[in-house]
Amino acid sequence: MGKYRVYMEGVALFLFIPLTLFIMLVFPLGILLSLLTAIALIGSHRFIARPYMMKNKEHKCFWCNTIPGKTVHSTIIVKEGQKELTFNACQEKCQQEIIKFFSFTGNYGQWIKWCIIIPLFLYIVGSLLLLSGFYHWDIKWNKVFFKGIIAFCVIVISIVYKIKTKSKELSFPLPIHNLLLLGIRNTLWIFRIVGVWWLYTVFKDIM
Repeated sequence: MGKYRVYMEGVALFLFIPLTLFIMLVFPLGILLSLLTAIALIGSHRFIARPYMMKNKEHKCFWCNTIPGKTVHSTIIVKEGQKELTFNACQEKCQQEIIKFFSFTGNYGQWIKWCIIIPLFLYIVGSLLLLSGFYHWDIKWNKVFFKGIIAFCVIVISIVYKIKTKSKELSFPLPIHNLLLLGIRNTLWIFRIVGVWWLYTVFKDIM
């Protein structure tokens, strides 16, 4: 039961991400309260997810999310900001995938970070400006811009990382604990699927 509890806790913590996006995009509490709630969730999530990562990163394979037991194929050091963190891989294939992914994010970290942060910032500011009455446009276009840019970025990252790149260090420009919740492989698949769906909805809204 122990390992399944770890899996279920990871899933529960990951669900904070789609919950936050739902609140930001649907505004179930109204624009202002929904945005404040989403911002609070973004800020507080790390205080739960971070301890989960530190507790379980020695047991879980960072790529495929399995808990192999006492036998670990290899350990990999990844830099997050100024911190170096050690993660595990359960087999050589997982090790190579982890290295490829973080080599890519190590080379293009600044691009990746701003491709996420800038659309998020503009979406929040744009929504607040609409709420204040300072601008008058259909809020649909605010959502189209946000979803389109984010979806395009995550789809590209989840595919292009496979191209072999050399990096001086393995690093990640965003909070790395979100990747351990379900494992990198599962997280990338979810981002691909949601990204394609978002692009489809954006196309529908534009047409």
